Amino acid sequence: MKKTLYVCVYYFVKILGLCPFTRKKGRFVKVSHVGMSYNVLITILYSRAFVKAIQNRHSIRLSQETPLAVIIDTFTHVLSYSTIVSSWLVCAFRQKIFIKVFQSFKNVENLENDLLPSMHCSKNGLEENLKEFRARFIVVNLICIIFTGSTVVIISMCEDMKNQSWFWFIYNIPINVTFNVAFILTEFMRCLRKHYKIINREASKLARSRKRSFARMPMAFSKKLQTIGRIHSDLTELGETVVKLFSLPVLMTVHGHSANIILAIHGLYRILKSDQSMGGPCVLYAPTVKFMIYSIIIFFICSIPVSTCNEADKTLRIIGQIPYEWHEEEMHNKMIKNLMFQLYQKRLQVSIFGFFNLDYSLFRNVWIVIIMYLIFVLQLDPSSFIFAILK
Repeated sequence: MKKTLYVCVYYFVKILGLCPFTRKKGRFVKVSHVGMSYNVLITILYSRAFVKAIQNRHSIRLSQETPLAVIIDTFTHVLSYSTIVSSWLVCAFRQKIFIKVFQSFKNVENLENDLLPSMHCSKNGLEENLKEFRARFIVVNLICIIFTGSTVVIISMCEDMKNQSWFWFIYNIPINVTFNVAFILTEFMRCLRKHYKIINREASKLARSRKRSFARMPMAFSKKLQTIGRIHSDLTELGETVVKLFSLPVLMTVHGHSANIILAIHGLYRILKSDQSMGGPCVLYAPTVKFMIYSIIIFFICSIPVSTCNEADKTLRIIGQIPYEWHEEEMHNKMIKNLMFQLYQKRLQVSIFGFFNLDYSLFRNVWIVIIMYLIFVLQLDPSSFIFAILK
């Protein structure tokens, strides 16, 4: 698992163009000249693409696009580029946090091996995990390539936009990076959730066990519970560290893609209210694909961290049932109360510090804004002054 996360962060760094980092024996190594040269080159490429896109966006418009839609789309592009910049800053100035992530996972795996010696992963199992990760990584980037390529091809099929396909290719570069930022975040959360499930299974076995199973060795029961508590605390601290790394890029991504969803719905509404045959297939394709892609990204960013937090809360519920089954043992009861107090303290820190429990409310508020926007647009009189401005 530690190696899987290491490869995960390594690809995250590479996607952002930060080549000064190389892998060597489970740690980051800085390269002086070649890596820094590549870093400067990729930074110039991203920056020139961003400036070109902003300069030409107002003059290059899809069919049925209003000036308001162009302004909103330009704003979302700025947020997409801000996602890249914030990720650069994270990778460049928070190297110690990356090292802390790997060290924390190493500590967790050592504790899990003490808790369940049979869990010691074999080389084949580790290779399978890495293959699964690489497969998911390839699929995500294939989706990015298909999305960008199909956009360019379909736009080039439109008679009045044949010479604009190059622009839309440049315009989608930051969008493809946000795909990978969302993917790496969900991979971190999936790894955390997997470890929470492991300790929850063991805690459930302890909760269901009979008292006579530990009548002659009460220290074995106490030791297992304390190990579960330490693993839970380490995972919680690791979750806080991951939130520190991804809070700013995720904030930019969620806000930018939420605006893109509103823009796509507005575009679909205008197409349905007008002649769909004008402008070629790109008229219907662009807003439809935008709506689907951005909705999927926001759904995964919001749902997977929340499911991870629910799995962490499940540990508290399982351990909370144990004092009632072991009420005759005062030592066990006192130890469990202290353990619950420590776990609840960690749970409060995660809830306040991160975005785990706030994502569904954020997702719900985004859709409330979208629905209110649609109601506002549908109630506009097509002959009114406001609707004339949007045309």
